[in-house]
Amino acid sequence: MRIRRKRAHCESTTLEAEWVTDRTTNAKHPLVKLHNEILDFTNYAVPKGEEIRNRELAIKNVTVIVKKHWPSSEVRLFGSFATDLSLATSDIDLVFFLLIYSVLQ
Repeated sequence: MRIRRKRAHCESTTLEAEWVTDRTTNAKHPLVKLHNEILDFTNYAVPKGEEIRNRELAIKNVTVIVKKHWPSSEVRLFGSFATDLSLATSDIDLVFFLLIYSVLQ
């Protein structure tokens, strides 16, 4: 015995995230809506101009301090910020290379 269910038509109330724009809200087709929301989130999540400048200043300040104490060192940036894939809440990945000279007698 199969039971058939009628689909009840109801107005769904959706909660929208703070990054969703009118472009996404007003889209009719679900795939267009999904596409727009991905674009909205990307624009929301990436660091903005001032955030990028602050990170670059922090990197510069750390590099100056390291070079002051170890002049022959190298400071290199890696990770998501180095590849422009960071989010606004991402950390900054730095590695220090210290050249140590050994004098054999």
